[in-house]
Amino acid sequence: MRLHVDHVEILGADTLVYGHFGENKARLTIRLPALNHFEKNTIIPLGVAPKNMHIFDKESGKRVMN
Repeated sequence: MRLHVDHVEILGADTLVYGHFGENKARLTIRLPALNHFEKNTIIPLGVAPKNMHIFDKESGKRVMN
């Protein structure tokens, strides 16, 4: 999977990376240790272990999978 980086927030010990991927431009937010540095408008390779994913319903905000 390849993620197009839309925005990056550095929050103390964590970095939040906001982006989108795929033809339908699905939105994704990633929380990483602050040592990671990404630039807006870059494309990064992304591999995610299912056990580390948390998926939420867009309308309700409720968790549908973790």
